Amino acid sequence: MRLFVTVIVALLLAGTQLYADPCVDCHTKTTPLIVTDWELSLHKQNDIGCDACHGTAHQTAEDFGKALTPTAQSCNQCHETQVAQFSKGKHSLAWASMNAM
Repeated sequence: MRLFVTVIVALLLAGTQLYADPCVDCHTKTTPLIVTDWELSLHKQNDIGCDACHGTAHQTAEDFGKALTPTAQSCNQCHETQVAQFSKGKHSLAWASMNAM
């Protein structure tokens, strides 16, 4: 029984190590509410990490400007229906106007 419990604990710990994410490690300290939002999201439930939307160029606190801001085009890679609906609505016009300024 003791060996069984040891194996289960080792497997659980290994699972958390497999998903060790430097983005989550750093942002837990710097912007914890963003991490909380992601932890509650469907992206996390589907193993979609930060790099899928924000790229991999940002690696340190000094190069934060290299992190990509998600756009309708980047979201369209996975969410074609939602982006098509968004593009037909008035919010997309407001978004385009705001970004043009």
